[in-house]
Amino acid sequence: MMTVKSIGAMKVLKIIHTQGHGGAENTFRWLAWGLIQEGVEVTAAIPETIALQDETWINSALKELNIPHLTFNKSGSPSQLLMNMGAIIDTVKPDIVHSHLLDSNFYSSLASRRRGIPHISTEHGDVSLGQTISSRVKYGLISLCSRFIVCVSHAVRLKASRLIPVRSKLKTIYNGIHFIESCASSFREEFQIPRSGFLIGNVGNLYPVKGQKYLVRAFSELVRTCSAEVYLVLVGR
Repeated sequence: MMTVKSIGAMKVLKIIHTQGHGGAENTFRWLAWGLIQEGVEVTAAIPETIALQDETWINSALKELNIPHLTFNKSGSPSQLLMNMGAIIDTVKPDIVHSHLLDSNFYSSLASRRRGIPHISTEHGDVSLGQTISSRVKYGLISLCSRFIVCVSHAVRLKASRLIPVRSKLKTIYNGIHFIESCASSFREEFQIPRSGFLIGNVGNLYPVKGQKYLVRAFSELVRTCSAEVYLVLVGR
């Protein structure tokens, strides 16, 4: 008979295979941090760097929040990657494995299934990128091996529903932004935007998949039809 642990007694392993500063990586670290605040034992697993002296953004971001983490080698053949992922799981011995993005979802869901450990996948914008036969096979196996597949937006869920055979596993949890309430923004003062002005902000990588062009089009229509003073700010790279 399976026993159910309280959230405070759980051990969670979070896995991601990317190292940059993007929405998936930010969600990864802040969710890990939030779980720790709730008393959950969390270990993060990220790719190791080629040179020992190098430090990636995700590495330093986890250190900044005092999130325990391990590294794994993401190079090599598919069978080697699966072995590396399994070794991380065997080291941590988690109650749940939670991964982000396609490759992490694929290899960790297979490794978790072999060990009888519940697995949760999170799909971000990468699901909207060009699909190959290989990626379609990966999504199919993820849908079989993961308990749930969390999509960070309605658009991502719509794309995923065309790739995931077991659609009942798809869930939507919107990708939020962690605000530190004690920090007041000086943005309006620095850019001379009046307090009475209506300010619309967008923060994210400036990639086509992010869809900023739709925001710009909508804003131009707002400027044309609205009598109020409105401003649009895009922050990204």
